[in-house]
Amino acid sequence: MPTLTRLAALMLFGLMAYVASVYYLALYEERPDNNLGGIFMSLVAAVVGWKFVGTRAKGATLRNFTIVVQGVIATYIISFILYGFYNVFTDGYAGRYKTFDDALQGVFRNASEHAMRMADLEFLIVLLTQAFVVTLLVTGVFRFAEARRFER
Repeated sequence: MPTLTRLAALMLFGLMAYVASVYYLALYEERPDNNLGGIFMSLVAAVVGWKFVGTRAKGATLRNFTIVVQGVIATYIISFILYGFYNVFTDGYAGRYKTFDDALQGVFRNASEHAMRMADLEFLIVLLTQAFVVTLLVTGVFRFAEARRFER
């Protein structure tokens, strides 16, 4: 059921992922030409915000913070899996992978490269700060929506 909290989580998670992707691009030695990965991550984050965070968010701020952090982790895991499938098909079609095992190793290699790059302390601080701000906003929206619901 669509709620104001789910809509807020969708928009905030998408925005948070896009801002994080801009910070993530700065971690590259040779910066990519475009931010299509950031747009992809924003779409995945928006879905996670709608389906996971928005449905579980309640009035408790600390509980919501743990849910938002879980949502961030789920966003990255889902993105790595989808990006891995994309690479398997595109790189496999280009003839870079000879067997399925090579493709599977390539998926894990790409995911581990991204995870190691994300292990930068400044990037993690940005993610936690964003998670805290999103938590406060989602909690505020939930409390506002509940107050309006109980006024009726």
